[in-house]
Order: sequence, then structure tokens, then C-alpha cells
Amino acid sequence: AGLPPDPADLAGYEFRGWNTPLFASFAGIKKFKKGFFNDRNAGGRVRGYNKDIRQQGGLSGPWLEKGPGGRAKPFGFFEVEPPEQGWYPNSVLFNYACPRNNRLDPTRVLRDYVVLVDRDNPDLLLGKAYLALGLTRPSVSWFILERTGRSTMTG
Repeated sequence: AGLPPDPADLAGYEFRGWNTPLFASFAGIKKFKKGFFNDRNAGGRVRGYNKDIRQQGGLSGPWLEKGPGGRAKPFGFFEVEPPEQGWYPNSVLFNYACPRNNRLDPTRVLRDYVVLVDRDNPDLLLGKAYLALGLTRPSVSWFILERTGRSTMTG
């Protein structure tokens, strides 16, 4: 019942994220960040990235980046594009089969379908992650995104 976010409204911002399944705690990916930017190397298309976050403090704790000086290195890049035919037509697709990722990067099989939860709140998004494994698409996770500030990435 959500609406597709406009990629142009995502570009230039970061969102803190929360994966809902139990396995995310054990895998150290309960908390994360996603950021968006206009990639000059791709004709200004909107692309995104992920950042590692320290996992302490639960949902009410701070989202502290892992990395030197508290700055995580972006990884797991994705294209922001219309959904594939038949898949959540009211969403946008975060397609990790992005040329910015190494061909052996395991994130390349991820596909996230993301919607605005409320048209009056562009800062809150809901996503469902899948693995693109040939013709099968097992669902991996539901996740929540909340806009937190400006993106540190430029294209």
C-alpha cells in the first residue's frame, strides 16, 4: 500500500536502517546506513551505498559508523531504478548488480524493493530484501529506513 519514493528526493541523503529478522543480530547487520548520490560516472543516475554501523544500544542507541575516525567506508553499491516487471509496482528497486561493486562481491545478488510508508513523511521508508539466485528470489528481510542527514558520498 506504500508509494514509490522519488530517487531525486533520496539523492544527497543518508538513512539509518534496521533489519527486522533475528538472524540480523547474529550476523552483525541489525543496524546499518544507506546513502544516496548522483553518480557523475553514470550520467547523474541515482545510486546508493551501505555503511557498517556499530551494533550496540539497540533501536534507541546511536548509529555510530565503524571505521577510522568514526567514518565507515561505503560498500554494497546499488542502482536506484524502477522495479522489475511484476515485482512491487508501487516501489523502487535497489539493484546491487551495480558496476561499482566488484564482480565477486556477494552483495551483488541483493534486490531491495522500497516504498514510502506515508506520502506525508518522505523520511520513512519500508523495504523488503531478496536474493536474486537465478530464477528464484528468496526473501531475506524486511527493513526500515529513516532519513538522518546529508550523504557524504559524491559521484
